[in-house]
Amino acid sequence: EEVSRQLETAEYEIGEIWSKPDLILPELVHMAAYKDNTLGNPLLCPADRLGSIDKRTVDAYRRAFFRPERLVVAFAGVEHQQAVKLAEQYFGDMKAEKLATTESASQKSPQPQQKSTLSSKIPFFKNLSTSASQSATVSPLDPSQIIPHPLDVPVDTSSPAHYTGGFLTLPNLPIPPNPALPRLSYIHLAFESLPINSDSIYALATLQTLLGGGGSFSAGGPGKGMYSRLYTNVLNQHGWVENCVAFNHAYTDSGIFGISAACATPYVNHMLQVMCLQLANLGKETGIGRLTEGEVKRAKNQLKSSLLMNLESRMVELEDLGRQVQVHGRKVPVKDMIARIDKVSIPELRHVARQVFGGMVKNPGGGSGAPTVVIQQGEEEGVTLQELKWDAIQGTIQKYGLGRQ
Repeated sequence: EEVSRQLETAEYEIGEIWSKPDLILPELVHMAAYKDNTLGNPLLCPADRLGSIDKRTVDAYRRAFFRPERLVVAFAGVEHQQAVKLAEQYFGDMKAEKLATTESASQKSPQPQQKSTLSSKIPFFKNLSTSASQSATVSPLDPSQIIPHPLDVPVDTSSPAHYTGGFLTLPNLPIPPNPALPRLSYIHLAFESLPINSDSIYALATLQTLLGGGGSFSAGGPGKGMYSRLYTNVLNQHGWVENCVAFNHAYTDSGIFGISAACATPYVNHMLQVMCLQLANLGKETGIGRLTEGEVKRAKNQLKSSLLMNLESRMVELEDLGRQVQVHGRKVPVKDMIARIDKVSIPELRHVARQVFGGMVKNPGGGSGAPTVVIQQGEEEGVTLQELKWDAIQGTIQKYGLGRQ
């Protein structure tokens, strides 16, 4: 009965998420970037599969993933001995189960991509491709293509994330019923980046802060990033851009870095070029668009300020403690993080930018170096939408020297 109630809630929430591009597109970026593996496995259950979930399924999931060797119990403001006592009281009866794996994640070689010959059966996606010559027209959310994992078979979580890159378009957004609402199209452009334990992770965080971004309307004020590149070079220069933000997702063995944007529908192709230019400029040594001492210093100060202000919250401090122990096996002192940010230099930023946006990142999963693009166009009165071709999009991206050539 409890599971049934939650399934009803889940069905409603899934529908809500699919109706909001700003919520669903980041999920689809991961699915396109890591097609059919690890980080690309959908977090959203297809609505048609909700009926197959019952108490037995939930129990099997809990047994597979909620095990002592996978758990971190974090406390803030609690004496150590009391924390140990509480952990033993509530988690002491859990038994570890060692998975029967024959090789570690670092030893595994990435699986080669295979061309799909299946025909499209889904309403969700218009196209899903992994390269110019390889395409898959079946969505990972298509219930007919999801093979349930046997409940009594251990789950192997040692496989490294294999970045594939890819292109995905969604059905057009209908014209909003309210004429006052803007008619917008959405685009995400991303590349494989560095894992959380990389020595260059602070340079990557500085690049994200330097790009910054936000919405076309902002109340301003100190610390809002109004001098970031995506504000000064994009939002303040192009009135047809509604939103433009840099994003960076770092994981234990991979990551993705890119720009998301919302713009007026007739300018989708122009928006892609603007995004490519901003990423390409980060690797320049000379000329207009190269990194300058002033903006790098500003970005580093803003990154340090954001870090310190967030850690003033006890809840953020608690979550940060748990995540760091889970990922690094220890708590990285704030002073060490600040010192690492201070050491970031312009040559290092240029090197990291060329590495990431040039498709030259070498992670355990052996990524393709290809770009990831996810687009959803919005219909507009009197505007005929053009079909977006992956070959043309790849050509635009390569023109700016982005992606593995």
